[in-house]
Amino acid sequence: MRHNANLTRITCAGVVDADDYSEDDKAQLAELGVATLPVSEIENLFLLPTVASAILEDENFQAPELGAKLDELKQDVLAEVKRPGSIDDVVLRYCRRRIDRTMKKIDLTHATSTDALAQAFAEKTQALDIHGIATEVRNRIEQAVATEDLPALLANFDNKAFLALAAKCLRGTRKTEFTSWLSRAMRAPEPTKLKATLAQVVPPVAAA
Repeated sequence: MRHNANLTRITCAGVVDADDYSEDDKAQLAELGVATLPVSEIENLFLLPTVASAILEDENFQAPELGAKLDELKQDVLAEVKRPGSIDDVVLRYCRRRIDRTMKKIDLTHATSTDALAQAFAEKTQALDIHGIATEVRNRIEQAVATEDLPALLANFDNKAFLALAAKCLRGTRKTEFTSWLSRAMRAPEPTKLKATLAQVVPPVAAA
C-alpha cells in the first residue's frame, strides 16, 4: 500500500506481537509502519502490572488489597511458567519461529547451478546457531523468573493461558466472561483508567 500511495487515498499501519523479534527486526518493522507490542501475546497486555492495576482500580480496589491481588497474579504466572516442560515448550516454539523467519529471508535467486544453490544455502544458514538461540531465550526467561520481573517474562513467554489467570485474579471469573467484560469496557464511551493505561503501553501507530 505504501509503495503505491499514488494509486489510493487509503493509508495503513500495523501492530504485531513481540514474539522473537530482535531490536533490528523491530527497527525494520517500524520503518514499514509496523509497531511491536511489549508482550509476546497481545492478550497478555492485560497482565502487565500497570494495566492489571488499572483494571482493579476501575473495580474500586484499593491498597493493600490491590497490591495483594497483583502479587497473587504474579505468583500464579510464575507457577505456570515453572510447570515441568513449560519453559522447554516456549524455547522450542521460539527456535522454530527464528528458523522459519531466517528461511523466509534467504534469497537464492542468483544461484545458476545446483552446486551454487547448495553452497549459497549452506552459507546463508550456517550462521543460524540453534543451540545459541535456545540458550539466549532460556536465559532471558529464567532471569525474569528469578527476579520476578513480570513485564520481562510477558515479553518472552508466549502462553495464552495467562489470560485465564488474569480473569481469576482480577475479576474472579472465567476467561470467557473476562474477555466479554474487556470487550464491553473497551467499547464504553466514558474514559476509564484501563483505557488510559492501555494507551500508554501500546506503541503509537501512524498510518502514513
